[in-house]
Amino acid sequence: MAAPLASCSYSASCGRTQRCSATVSFPERQRLCLGRQQLHCRPLRRRSGIVKASLDQSAFLSVFQQGIAFVIVNLGEGIYTRSQLKAASKGRPSIGILLLSNVALVAGLYLLAVGQTKAGLAVGTTTSAALLLLDIKRAYDVEDDPREWPGPKAWPATLALISFFAVNVFGQALLRV
Repeated sequence: MAAPLASCSYSASCGRTQRCSATVSFPERQRLCLGRQQLHCRPLRRRSGIVKASLDQSAFLSVFQQGIAFVIVNLGEGIYTRSQLKAASKGRPSIGILLLSNVALVAGLYLLAVGQTKAGLAVGTTTSAALLLLDIKRAYDVEDDPREWPGPKAWPATLALISFFAVNVFGQALLRV
């Protein structure tokens, strides 16, 4: 890192003269003033604009793909478990909660895809956390049958683990933004 050598002025594109601090940092081209001699290079320009929070492309693709996979697994497990358990049994997934949670996840992924990164990741994180709690509750509520292997508790417990990973995916991406 080079320290500033001198201050100089340069003309901006609008014609106004602005003050700057010149530094010796090559290969970055800056306008350097040394007394009356000037080394004419490309001046640094400050641009104003709105900075949006975003993820880099690889992190975005990773979160998006894992979010889609989570929606598919969540729907599949809910439909399968609902078809296997009797209507009156404890721990049977509610179709309303199943649809609402997956619509919320898809909405979060849509927000992520259209550039509303923080909102999409926040929706994904909260929905995944809610699903984690619901799956843990379902795993405790399902009555264990010793004649079945791996047993009816295996599906909600596995989905609770997958929900935990989804909370981490969305949450860690949210912390990076």
